[in-house]
Amino acid sequence: CARLYREVLLAPSIQVYDAALESFAAAVTMPAVVAGERGRALGVRLHTEAAVAFDLLGRHDLCRSHTSAAMELARMACTLTGALGKRTKFQTFTTSHLVVTT
Repeated sequence: CARLYREVLLAPSIQVYDAALESFAAAVTMPAVVAGERGRALGVRLHTEAAVAFDLLGRHDLCRSHTSAAMELARMACTLTGALGKRTKFQTFTTSHLVVTT
């Protein structure tokens, strides 16, 4: 199942995109997702999965909106930024790093 998931998402098409969009839109509006503490946890997981799927599909705008929704449901406040730097003092070239600040 994981192999099929990876193969389908690594070769995105209009049909895959439409199916993903419909599935996540239907799942987010289910009553179990919006009710209670367990529903909130399910909503966080669902939005996180949606963000990963849309990132693989190349829809970074939808990825960002689902990430924001997951963070809001999880009551998580942080800022994601990027920076160039070296991981060790022996590294001679700079690489990009994700910086998370709370």
